[in-house]
Amino acid sequence: MLKLLIIYILIIAAHSVTVLKMNTCQDHKHGPMEFKVCEKLNQYEKYYFEDATGVNQITLVEDRLYRNHNYYTAYSTDSQLYVGKRLYKKKDWYRFRESLK
Repeated sequence: MLKLLIIYILIIAAHSVTVLKMNTCQDHKHGPMEFKVCEKLNQYEKYYFEDATGVNQITLVEDRLYRNHNYYTAYSTDSQLYVGKRLYKKKDWYRFRESLK
């Protein structure tokens, strides 16, 4: 019985994270910043993706900047994720964020 419960939990956990295929996301440029923009995402879902620092896992929340290894690497709206193609300074991310409001 315990083995079945563990298998059930693992199956649920495996299905609750979506891996984003960055080659299917659109290219976008804003000033000096270049992004991959993944659209039609669901709020509060977990997503894995690769950014300039490596693999990142997030829970998509509206109007949030995400960091990986202490670098800002992505920004989300209610259904989009902007992933930086390179590392950008904190001030650039904040300017970009303000330009979308």
